[in-house]
Amino acid sequence: KNIKVLQYKIRMNYPRIVAIILLLLLSIEQTHFAVQIENPAQLDYQYQNIIKNSIYKNVDMGVMLYQIYPTYKRIYRKNAFQPLIPASIIKVLISSIAFDQLGPYHRFKTMIRTDGYQKNNYLYGNIYIQGYGAPNITVQELKNAVYQLKKLGIDTIKGHIYYDNHYFSTQKPKHNRIARYYDAPSSALTFNSNSVEFVMSDTIVPVLKPSPNISYIRYNYTNLNIDSTREIPGAPKIQWVPYPWGDDYHLSGVVGQSDFKNHYIKALVSRPGLYIATAFYDYCHESHISISGRIIAKKTPSKTKTLITMTSPPLSSFIKQLNQESNNVIAENLIQFLGKKNVSTNNTLANGIDILNDYCINTLKINPLHFIIDDVTGLSLTNKFKANDFMKILRFINKDPKLYQIMQNSLVQLGVTPGYQSLKPPLNMAIYLKTGTLAYSGVNTMVGFIQKKNTNQRYAFVIMGNRKNKGPIAYKGTYTYPILNWFYTLI
Repeated sequence: KNIKVLQYKIRMNYPRIVAIILLLLLSIEQTHFAVQIENPAQLDYQYQNIIKNSIYKNVDMGVMLYQIYPTYKRIYRKNAFQPLIPASIIKVLISSIAFDQLGPYHRFKTMIRTDGYQKNNYLYGNIYIQGYGAPNITVQELKNAVYQLKKLGIDTIKGHIYYDNHYFSTQKPKHNRIARYYDAPSSALTFNSNSVEFVMSDTIVPVLKPSPNISYIRYNYTNLNIDSTREIPGAPKIQWVPYPWGDDYHLSGVVGQSDFKNHYIKALVSRPGLYIATAFYDYCHESHISISGRIIAKKTPSKTKTLITMTSPPLSSFIKQLNQESNNVIAENLIQFLGKKNVSTNNTLANGIDILNDYCINTLKINPLHFIIDDVTGLSLTNKFKANDFMKILRFINKDPKLYQIMQNSLVQLGVTPGYQSLKPPLNMAIYLKTGTLAYSGVNTMVGFIQKKNTNQRYAFVIMGNRKNKGPIAYKGTYTYPILNWFYTLI
C-alpha cells in the first residue's frame, strides 16, 4: 500500500521532480565552468607552461581574454597594464576613429579639371588632377577616368598635365634609397598604394617587369639572382634613385617563387603626385589622346571647371584593405584626411595624430598617461599601448552592432582569408583578427574576436609580445599563435 502511495505522489509531482533534477545538473555544470575560468592559479599554471618555451625568453607579454557578449566577463588577464609596442594592431584603432567620424559609407573625391575650353576634339588648355585624400586610386579607376575623357570627344590636349596634391602636407619616404614598399609616403593623390611591384612575365623567356609598367619607372636587375627552385624567401634588396621623370630602381640579391607569390618584390614611389600624373599621361597615349605639354606640379587655380569627378568606393572597402593587407599608406591617408578638421598647423599628419589622441582620451576613455602615438602605421618603436587599453577599443567596437559587423568583415578570418587558410580554428569557432609584426625588433601582437558558432557568445582577445633585447627573428605569430591556441581551450 505504501509503495502505491509513493508511486502516486511521484506521478503527481513528476514535472517538479524533473525540473529539480535539471536544475541540480545545471548547477553542477555551471560550478565546473566557473572553476574552469575563474581559478587564477589553475590558469596561471597553464599560461606559465606555455611561456616556458625558449621562444619567450626575454619577451614581455601582455594577454587578455574576455567574454564581451552577451555578458562582460574576464576569462584571463596577465600583465595587461604594461606599455608595449603595438605594431600594426594600431590600425584597429584607426579603423574605429574613421568609422566613428566619417561613417562606413563615406566616399572620397578626386577631380580632373581644366582651365581651358573644348572645341571639336581639341581641349585648348591644361588638365589639373586635384586630390582630396582618397586612400587609394587603382590602375583600373585611373584608366576609367581616361576613358571618360575620351567619351567627352577629346583626343588632343593642347596644354600641360598638372598634379595638385596640396590638400595634405607633403610626406617623404621614411628612408632614403631603401625602397621598402611599407615605407611609401602618403599623399592627397595616391595611386596603386604609392608602390610598384616587380613580377615575372608569362613570355617564353621570362623577364622581370614592373606593374604598373609606366614611364615613371626605370629599373635594373642585373645583380638579381632569380632562382625558380628556391622555396624560402630571398629577401631581395631594392634601392631607388630619384630623377626629374620618376624613380630608378636597382634590384639585387636572390629571389624565389615565394617572393613573387607573397608580393615581396615591391617598392615605394618617392613622389606620388608625379606617379599618378605620369600614369594618367601614359594611359592617355594608350587611348590615342595626344598631349602637347609636360607633367608639372601646381596648385589648381580657382577659375577652373570640372571635367571628371572620380568617386571612390566606400570607406568600408578601404578599411578592409587596411586591416587585411596592413596597408600603411591607407592608414596615414585616413589620419591626414581627419587632420584637415584641425587647422592649428599646416601639418595634416600631425593634426590627425592630435585628433587620434583626443579620440583615445575622450571617446575611448584611455588614460593619456597610458599610451604614446608616434606614428599611425605601426612601424614606430616609440608607439606604446597597454593590452588593457586595446581591450577598451574592442569593447567600444562591440557596443554598436552595425560597427561591429562592418569591423568584423574587415578583419582577417582564420581558415578563410587568403594567406590564413592553413590556420584552422576549432570547428565551433570563427576567429577574426588583426596582427602586428616587427620581426627583427621582436614585436608580435594580435587583437580580435572569437565568435562561438550556434551561440550568441562572443569573446575579445589581446595578445602583445615585445622582445626586451636582441634575439631570434620573431616572424608573424611566433609569440601570439601559441597563446591564441590556448585561449580556444578556455571557452
